[in-house]
Amino acid sequence: MANKTSAQSIREFKVSLELREVSITQVFQNLEGLTPFKFFYKKADIKRGVKISLPQGEYTVANILESISQKAELNFKQIDKSISVAQVPKNESTPSDRITVVEKVVKTITGRVVNAEDNEPLIGVNVFLKGTTNGTQTDLDGKYSLTVPDEGGTLVFRYIGFER
Repeated sequence: MANKTSAQSIREFKVSLELREVSITQVFQNLEGLTPFKFFYKKADIKRGVKISLPQGEYTVANILESISQKAELNFKQIDKSISVAQVPKNESTPSDRITVVEKVVKTITGRVVNAEDNEPLIGVNVFLKGTTNGTQTDLDGKYSLTVPDEGGTLVFRYIGFER
């Protein structure tokens, strides 16, 4: 039995559950069913025979992964809704933070599209980030707002009846 709450980071997203001697892959499957997160791993990295138990309670996803990390010597790295799983390197003598959350930095670009001849707003101009499906249209005032990754990119403007 589980309850979901909403948050984007594994350090904040909480689930209510109980685990009784389940395999690591079963824990991953349970978490994928209860959260928006997906796990990616090599079968060879997951130690067979390691069983995970947690008493009934509310845990963050990070708490559950820390418990797995201690028993199975695994590192976890969250990027958006993906969690990559890998063995702890053999040369790592002391356990450092085995849970990493990479937060993508985004910014919102706003603007206004107008006709160069009469400065009137252009309604319904498609504005999108080149090479992606991330886009929007201008409103009745010719304004748009688009959230894009901080690493940069090129905005493309398309409007029926206008040449590039």
